[in-house]
Amino acid sequence: MLTLMAILSSVTTAPGSWATYEPSPVYASRAPFESVRLAWVSNEHGEPCLEMWVRPTRGEDFGVQVAMDPVPLTAEAKADAVVSRYRLLEGDERPLEYRHARGGPLLPAFELMRDFLPTADTGETLLPDHLRYLGFTLVRTDRGAGARSRMYRPQVLSLDPELLIGTGRNFRDVELERIWGTENYGFSRFTRDEYDVMIDAGINLYVVDPEQEGWIHRRPVFYKRHGGWGGGGYPATFYRSNFLGEVLFQDEPGHYLRRKYQEDYKAASKIQSPNQLADEIIHMARSTHEGRGSYGSRKMMRNLQASYVDLGDMEIVEPEIPVWETLQSAAFYELKAGLDGYVLEARMYDGLYPQALNAFFDARIPCTQEATFDYYMSLFRGAARVWNGDWGIAIYGHMDQHLSAPAMRHAYDMGARYLWYWTSDHGHHMPWPEQLELTRQIRAYARAHPRLPIDELKGAATTAIVMPYGYTFGSEWVYDSLFDIPLMSHDRLNSHGVPYRDVLHVVATEMERCVREGIEFDIVVADPRVRQAGYDEIVWALEDGGVRVDRGDRIARTTPYESPQAGGRPPRLTLHTTPLRGPAPLRVGIEAIVEERDAPVRMPAGRDADGDRQYVKAYAFVDYPPGQQLVYRTHSVDCTFAEPGTYRVSVWTWDVDGRSARRELKVVAE
Repeated sequence: MLTLMAILSSVTTAPGSWATYEPSPVYASRAPFESVRLAWVSNEHGEPCLEMWVRPTRGEDFGVQVAMDPVPLTAEAKADAVVSRYRLLEGDERPLEYRHARGGPLLPAFELMRDFLPTADTGETLLPDHLRYLGFTLVRTDRGAGARSRMYRPQVLSLDPELLIGTGRNFRDVELERIWGTENYGFSRFTRDEYDVMIDAGINLYVVDPEQEGWIHRRPVFYKRHGGWGGGGYPATFYRSNFLGEVLFQDEPGHYLRRKYQEDYKAASKIQSPNQLADEIIHMARSTHEGRGSYGSRKMMRNLQASYVDLGDMEIVEPEIPVWETLQSAAFYELKAGLDGYVLEARMYDGLYPQALNAFFDARIPCTQEATFDYYMSLFRGAARVWNGDWGIAIYGHMDQHLSAPAMRHAYDMGARYLWYWTSDHGHHMPWPEQLELTRQIRAYARAHPRLPIDELKGAATTAIVMPYGYTFGSEWVYDSLFDIPLMSHDRLNSHGVPYRDVLHVVATEMERCVREGIEFDIVVADPRVRQAGYDEIVWALEDGGVRVDRGDRIARTTPYESPQAGGRPPRLTLHTTPLRGPAPLRVGIEAIVEERDAPVRMPAGRDADGDRQYVKAYAFVDYPPGQQLVYRTHSVDCTFAEPGTYRVSVWTWDVDGRSARRELKVVAE
């Protein structure tokens, strides 16, 4: 108590003082609480604490204890306060003390100090006549002395917010095994017993309904809750350190931008530069994130108000909504838009991406599993580092199964915060038993390989490889265009008269250099914040096709990295076609004959009805055909050009070592 006495000596309220408050009569009928009791006490550790007891208008009474220094309730003091302990008591339950797995208190995800503890205008007294709380004015109705803590013998809930393993739904598949082909899975809502199984396996992030919330909210897991505010829960739920809100993720703004311009030829034809696409994806992601829609950070506020919860003049914004996305190169732009993190829809295939980068951009990246992972994850880690966000991967049913566990380990080692699984929708779905087994494996790996805090791992790369603003590589299927939009073909010329392909060649070969020399690297996009991110070396790919390498304040290199000679012979590609000129609608058939030479040609193209991976010998890219399919993952193309015009068809093949062959055809529909 002497410590508390010393801290309180500069204010007029004595330790042990208490006061009760009610909403100002002007707001009494609107406020979501009837009364608030505050007391300045000392806990069993001798720490000065604010104890607050709230009687809500709906639901049970609850209490909060915050051991904090300094103790005044002004906005400035609360912003500077150091919290050493945090506890919550709801109804007749035993108090919970929330602790971070690395040590210290774990505060709620929502702004406890700013929004969910009362605020005083002045620090002259600890229990003033008036306070602001939850958007309303409080008026003191009584006061006294001799208060003692009412929170003792708490249950300690240790939580690890640095590794969130979870699924996107609150149900599992009924079959409990893989289904291949077009048939969909049946699904069953998780039961109380099944949560025990999942928690035991190590899954610690859930999406729940209000009933399921009651089964897990006192367990060492985090959760998002869908709705259910009409029966109460506000504001008590917001004091739980494992409650993260309602919206788990924003869904694929990059994918929806891509699809818009793939389907709308007239709109796509107005795109003048990659900058327009980057600006648009940032606008899409930001406007959705800031809104009140299904993926917006203000959706929960909308739902509270729809359940007749009056928030006064307070705005509740969900603090953590990453983007769940299939277009990996959109990560930097989406985090720049204000998203809190990036989660890849992982459909990785053995060696595909290094092979494709080598083929498309004339590089010689070693076609290893590690290089595949490094490529993807360097994009996410770099975006998270520059924009102070988080990142991770979500395992999908499409992914090569033997890559799932190694990819999760690699992501863990590189500092991923999110390791998720997609649940629902045909081949996207990850069967529940596989989710459990992969979780057990990564938890065992994490116990055997404890890692540094993720903020330190986020800064592990020494080199940043910088694409010009607006540039990207393709998606997991390696479409031959920026953002997978055909009118932004890699062969299109930029404002310097240089093909996009030549600019991205620099990025690919610098990645190759880092892989070959064992350099930790991130791939980012040109932005002033890149210089502030603390990289030892920054490699700028320039729009004139050149390169500039900065180390500190000096230019270390302006000559491109030269890949070792490829050696060997690329596949031989021959095309057989029907006539390429004629009146519209013109139907054209193209058959690609591929002769393997010094290495096999194995280009993924989905799975058959038994789940076996299918491979093809060539990809065909058809440029600028309104309303037509644009990419053919097959050796045979049958395409109808409905409108008059001149079209280009590019056919590619590459072997597993990245040697490529390409043929182009001109199609004229008159």
